[in-house]
Amino acid sequence: MNVFRLSCALGALSLLATAPAIVGQGEVQIVWQPKAGQVSKYKMEVDAEGDFGQGPMKIKVTMGLSNTVKSVSDKEVVIEGKTNDMKVMLDGNELPIGDSGNDTSTNTYSLNGDLISTKSAMGQENPRMEQMTSFRYPDKALKPGESWTRAVKGEKGGFIPAMATYTYVGPDKVGKWDCHKVTFDYKETAGDKPSSSKGTVWIDTVSGDAIKLDVTMKDVVFQEGMPAMNATAKMNRVE
Repeated sequence: MNVFRLSCALGALSLLATAPAIVGQGEVQIVWQPKAGQVSKYKMEVDAEGDFGQGPMKIKVTMGLSNTVKSVSDKEVVIEGKTNDMKVMLDGNELPIGDSGNDTSTNTYSLNGDLISTKSAMGQENPRMEQMTSFRYPDKALKPGESWTRAVKGEKGGFIPAMATYTYVGPDKVGKWDCHKVTFDYKETAGDKPSSSKGTVWIDTVSGDAIKLDVTMKDVVFQEGMPAMNATAKMNRVE
């Protein structure tokens, strides 16, 4: 999951590094300012229900995630993500997963946060699911209640055509972080059983990183060959 944008206005960097950009009366600019070498750590929890041929089964996955900004250029941002301490419960019983819970992925984003590509060291990349929670940074100042959109094209990279709508709710506090609270609604627009997601993300007012995510997903495909499932996910930054 990922939410990123680089400010192009060099003259505003010193201001943005200390406070959210105030553009007009009650307006804010939600921006992303990644720095190479920056590390963010999260805890994630996913609850899903699916039918694998033996009736509905409940799945619970918990894990840690460490994101490192590997590089920042005037065209793209590369993020390396490492999962750790993964635990999978099936109907209350823990499943042995071995090293499969310690994957390393590399995601490349455009400067407005759009996902360009994703690659997993263990071959577990899932660009379709990554798109469901990717964050498009707005190109305009916003007041509470105002929205913007993102269209996903499906020509390459395993992407499915989709449309996302984001709405700025207002300022909020999550732990030690001052945040922009944003709701989103994502819907695939092609396929026999389109996936969708709806939720809320809290964006750090200084760095533009995601601090917290709550999302509900419908007909999500976690891995190719698995049945579509309904799920909820929570992500919280811990450092």
